[in-house]
Amino acid sequence: MDDDKSRRAFIAGAASAGAVSATGCLQRLPFVGGSSDDGGEGNETDDDTASGTGDTNWRSFQYDDSNTGYSADATVPVRSFEVDWAFETARSVQSSPAVVDGTVYVGSYDKSLYAVNASDGSENWSFETGYIIGLSSPAVVDGTVYVGSFDSNVYALDASDGDEVWSFETGGYVLSSPVVVDGTVYVGSFDGNVYALDASNGDELWRFRTGDSVGSSPAVVDGTVYVGSFDSNVYALDASNGDEVWSFETDGEVLSSPTVVDGTVYVGSRDGRMYVLDGETGTEEWSYGTDGGILGSPAYAEGNLFFGSQDGSVYGLRDSGEERWTYETDGEVQSSPTVGMGVVYVGSRDGYLYALRGDNGEELWSLETGEGVESSSGVDSSPALAGGAVLFGANDGNVYRLS
Repeated sequence: MDDDKSRRAFIAGAASAGAVSATGCLQRLPFVGGSSDDGGEGNETDDDTASGTGDTNWRSFQYDDSNTGYSADATVPVRSFEVDWAFETARSVQSSPAVVDGTVYVGSYDKSLYAVNASDGSENWSFETGYIIGLSSPAVVDGTVYVGSFDSNVYALDASDGDEVWSFETGGYVLSSPVVVDGTVYVGSFDGNVYALDASNGDELWRFRTGDSVGSSPAVVDGTVYVGSFDSNVYALDASNGDEVWSFETDGEVLSSPTVVDGTVYVGSRDGRMYVLDGETGTEEWSYGTDGGILGSPAYAEGNLFFGSQDGSVYGLRDSGEERWTYETDGEVQSSPTVGMGVVYVGSRDGYLYALRGDNGEELWSLETGEGVESSSGVDSSPALAGGAVLFGANDGNVYRLS
């Protein structure tokens, strides 16, 4: 991929100076004014951006309570992009941004949660926790920001000024991203528990003990909490009391966060397989194998499934299990893809953020980020699509906004 890498480096360099057009011919994009009946192929567009209804918010990890990673409303850059700004933190940013009412909320390994003006990248406020904020990504609901930290706490902060509303201490690192449904915060901890907390005051409502650490972020759909554990299981729990509905055992740790659509659960495992389970019973419907662990959450859009693997590839499948395409990067793909108007956005440990066509996996453009602040370069953050832009964090310590 040396020629491709040279081209991507050129694109990244040009992008820093302003708009840049991606190479290649854009023929037909899925989901752009089209139907999913033919597998998601839609109408042709030659525009630099594709417009939905203009949703400006992306409230939590993977967009919604189901972790679909898909916004039909987002306006996104398709054929070209500009780097609007880069907000610098002191350490790696693996947390995925939430964007609400013109403010970007994101955590950093420098221990802080930041609120950043989405228009110009200026800092509104920051809140310092006791240790790093890793993969835990903020959820913003009713004026409150919820996020986890390696200091073992789950925090609720006032979205307007960053003042602490409450904190809840678990017995281990909190990599899991909180999800807030009907006044309850659901989140996992490395102490092995899944917690349900009162969103207003942080009181514990219930906990469910798994056999190992929980870094997976829950999906909560129709009164059921779906979550993975390092004990190799995927669990379905009653959201009202934490009782186990079912469990499904894989052959590896489940850091991947389940995606739930129309009664079906999609979730990856470190054993290298993407599993598709019946949401009511946990019965396996099918699975798809890769050559590396699947740590990120899959995105689901209009009958299509997109996910990355530690084998360095991004995969596009139909929800029947048929492979549509694969795209090879030069690093592990731990980022969870997101989808807007037929474009798949995903990061790689090779240091690039990619924009790929959803129908065939062709690269539309890519952006090279900088050297890693910690030990490795890369983009592990999951992109947010809001306000006509793509926003994501990188291991170079920056949060980027592209439009």
